[in-house]
This record gives sequence, structure tokens and C-alpha cells, in this order.
Amino acid sequence: MPPKRRAPAATEAASVASSLLPVGSPSFATTALSDPDLAAPPLKKTKIVDDEEASNSIHSLALPTDSKDEPSDLGAEETNSDDDDDGRQLCKYDEGCYRKNPNHFTEFRHPKLKAKLKRQRKTDSSLSSHPMFMFSVAKPTPAPKPASSAAPPRPPLSKKKTSLTAEDLQQAVRPELEMYKQVVRSVLADSHKVTVDTKKMLKKLRQDNKISEHEHDQCLGQFGWTPDEYEEGEKRDDDVELDEEREILKDPNGFKIILIRANQKRNKQQEAVWASVSSRFYQTMSKAQANYAIKSVGVVVNAQLRDAYMQKKQALLKLDKSHHLEEWGFHGTSEQSITAIAKTGFKHPDDLAKENEKNSKGGKKTAAKKATPKIQIELLDEGYFGKGIYFSMFSDYAMWYSEERGSTQILLSKINSGKVYQCKGRMDGQDRQPGYDSHYSPKGNEIIVFESCQVLPRYIITFEERDAEEREQED
Repeated sequence: MPPKRRAPAATEAASVASSLLPVGSPSFATTALSDPDLAAPPLKKTKIVDDEEASNSIHSLALPTDSKDEPSDLGAEETNSDDDDDGRQLCKYDEGCYRKNPNHFTEFRHPKLKAKLKRQRKTDSSLSSHPMFMFSVAKPTPAPKPASSAAPPRPPLSKKKTSLTAEDLQQAVRPELEMYKQVVRSVLADSHKVTVDTKKMLKKLRQDNKISEHEHDQCLGQFGWTPDEYEEGEKRDDDVELDEEREILKDPNGFKIILIRANQKRNKQQEAVWASVSSRFYQTMSKAQANYAIKSVGVVVNAQLRDAYMQKKQALLKLDKSHHLEEWGFHGTSEQSITAIAKTGFKHPDDLAKENEKNSKGGKKTAAKKATPKIQIELLDEGYFGKGIYFSMFSDYAMWYSEERGSTQILLSKINSGKVYQCKGRMDGQDRQPGYDSHYSPKGNEIIVFESCQVLPRYIITFEERDAEEREQED
């Protein structure tokens, strides 16, 4: 029996190429056989696709090369391929584009930049990792022509390179990537911290399995982490900054004011809180900053108020996500009122008026009522820019109201402003403008909200006034 003949090298290469195409695409060999335009000279040199190259977004398939017989015109051919209008917009910067985000290259074409990088890639292989080559827009594959009844000729190879699209890459099954996701899940899914040793372990795992930084960041996002949080080693929940605070919030009725003093030794978390609050206090002050100093910062932890605030935030986002605004505001009043607000939250002027009326009537007091005296809160006016709860973006603006009441405290709160109406003038005692969630005063000094659940009391700042030292003149 005669020995079996080995298939031509070109046939083997075509088989390899076909295995790399997405499922459902015409086979590489069939396309080459049926299209006379794809004919190529006999194969003289073959480049074998190894595992490492196959994992890249650009796959170089066994190409016939003979620089003497047929000059290479690959650069011009590749330039033209990106000039075609494939549905993407043309980037206005094109060759001068500095963007590195792969998503940018899926939305915009860069024909000049692509041609330039492909020319440089011939001498610098590292350019293959440029986002331009990581994601390409799929070009439609022509339908195969009916096969001829005659004996098929030797299957030629296509001159054009075949590249996988972003969709193909996402659908590709990579066992090492799936394994890495499972490890990240076990480490980060139900945790708020990641240790240095754990990060070293994951880094080595990425190196051993060729997991890119982009793929790593995508894994983090799936489990609610940002790259910055991962680098810092701690996940930041909304308005949760201290470990002690997180423990208090486990109780649905949890409440506490965690005090951080100026002269105490602070840990890393406390130092971050102090720096953030101090920055807002001083940077929004028009007075001489040296005239004031912060004595302490009280972190308000109130589980009920936080839940109400988060529910209102989600409701506003569903109504109009494009105009939703979340910001910080200062509120100045007496120290007694600030303590009450931290416990029960802010109240609308109408609710305050009813409460003051109820407290003024008195009645028979029980032991419990004597232990918790009611606070008679003064209503200054009907509200110049609407009957609501007033805040200022500027610390010294709020400090004036506190100092008028003999107080050395102001309250810094987080505010769900939502869609904001800019007042044109006085709106004494009026309700909020229809279609809006809050008001700004005409000059922008004050923020007015109309529901207590739009506000989350966050920090009680205790300050002191001191004489600023003047700089001595030199002789």
C-alpha cells in the first residue's frame, strides 16, 4: 500500500487560519479556493502562528514573502483599509490623537495615525500593543462562491492579514482569564480591603498567565472596585470612610458622632477625613483663613438618615439622570440645634412650625419627656428664595449664622440637589419651582432644598477664632 502523501504546507496554514476565525465565518481555505482575486504566488516562506501570537488581537497568518520578486505594498493597503467609511466617525485629531482608551478607537477612525503606526511597527514590535491594534471594526466577509466540479487547484494564501474584532475577543474562551476572574472574586467580592501580599500574588498570577492591565481593571469593575481603590488597598463605599462607621451602620438604627480632635494622633482613615473636611472649610472661606482654626471634626453616623438619603438619590436618578447634581453645603445654627439635626435630620419649615406649636402647648410631662427636652427652633423668615432648608457653598457664609447664636459649630452636609432652578429674584415663602428639585439664590451663595431626605448631615465642624499673626517687617 503506497504511503499517504503529506498535505501541502499551504493547506496546513489555511487550516490554522480557519481555526482562528469566529464561529459562523466562511472557512479561510474555502474563501481562498473560490475567489480568483485572492490568488498568490507559490508559497516560499511560511510564518508559523504560535500560542503567544494567537492570543494577541492582531494575528499574522502564514504570509508569502519575497521582497525580490514582489515588492511589499502592505503599508498602502493597510492605510486604505482604515480610510473606508465603516460607520465610525473620523477623529478630528487623527495623526495627532493622544488618546489611549481602546473605546475611543472603536468609535473613531484614525487613518493617518494607523498608517504611521503600522510603518513604525516594522522596526518596533512593541507598537503592536497600541490600542489602535487591540480593537478593530469587523469588515464583512464575502460569501463563498460555489465550488467548481473540477479538481481543486493548490489552495493559495491570502495576502491580507486577518484580525479578530473586539466582539470576537470578548467571545473567545480564555481559560486563564476565567481562572483569574475566579481568584479575584474570591479575594475581593465580599471584602473592603486587599493586602499588599494579596496584590503581589495577583500580580504574579497576571504575569504568568499574560493577563493585561485592561483585563485586570475589567475584573475589578465586575466586583465593584476601581483601580484607584485597588491601589490604595481599600474600597470606598458612599459616605463610609471609617471602619468604626461601617460597624455602626450594620445596625438599622445605628447612630453615633465619631469625634476626631486636632491634637490627637490620627490613623490613616481619620487623617483622610480631617484633610478632606479641612480643605472644604478653608478653601470656601473668603475671610483670612489664618483667623480661624478647626478644633475638632465630628463624623455623623446615622443609619436611618443615610438609608433615606440613598433612596431619594436613586429616585432622583431614575427621574432625570442627566440633570442630577450631588454637592456639599454648610449650615450654621446653634450647637443645640446641630446636635438635634444630627440625630433626627433637617426638617422643612412647615414641619418645624408644627413642632414648635406642639412644644409650646406643654401638657403633662412624663419622666421620659423630662429626660429629652424639646428644642424650640427659631424660624427667621418665610424664605427669601423659597420655603425650604437653606445651605451655603461657603463656610464663612454659614459661620455668620452660627456666630450670631453664640455657636462655634457649623454642619457640613451632602445634598441631593437634583435638577436646580436658578432664582431670578426674591421668592418669599414660595414652594419649589415646578419641574425642579432645589433652588439656587441669584448670586449662587445659597442652596435651597425642600425635602429633608435630600440632605445627609455628615460632619460637625467645631472652630475657634484667633488673632492672625502679622508678618514682621525686616529692618
